[in-house]
Amino acid sequence: METNHQHSNSNNSMFEVRTANQVLKDAANLPDPIELFSPLIIQGELIILFADTGIGKTALIVQVGIQIAKADWIVFYIDLELSDKQFEKRYRNPDGVHFQFPQTFFRASYASLRTMPEMEYEKFFIKSLKDSISQTQASVIIIDNMTKVVSGDTDSAKNTIPIMNSLSELKSA
Repeated sequence: METNHQHSNSNNSMFEVRTANQVLKDAANLPDPIELFSPLIIQGELIILFADTGIGKTALIVQVGIQIAKADWIVFYIDLELSDKQFEKRYRNPDGVHFQFPQTFFRASYASLRTMPEMEYEKFFIKSLKDSISQTQASVIIIDNMTKVVSGDTDSAKNTIPIMNSLSELKSA
């Protein structure tokens, strides 16, 4: 027996509680999500890939990004691990011929800064990310490696929360 109880979140909770049937009713009028890399990557989702070091996360996510870019999406890949030379070496064959990325695949790495701006690292990261997204008009963002984003505090979970919240807000914008 279904009741008509409508529950909503209060300002004191992080959850919005509704019956499963109400969720179905509310979502019925929303557009179906676009599969960017079926069935794993859906437009508007925040996806986190993690595993031990050295097992191929970067190679996998770059290949996924290439396929998404080939489908005419603008992909912004933020590489916080490899130097330009390491990246170049990965994407050339033994004869020195470079792999040709789609023109809609952009790569960024840390810039050499003489001085850090007068703002918290996390806020500077998000501002720089937003500026780069605006510059490239990217709709798919890949950040490799999130552990490099978190500043060097002993409480990395505490430092990750503001960045993850900002990334979650950004995907909804």
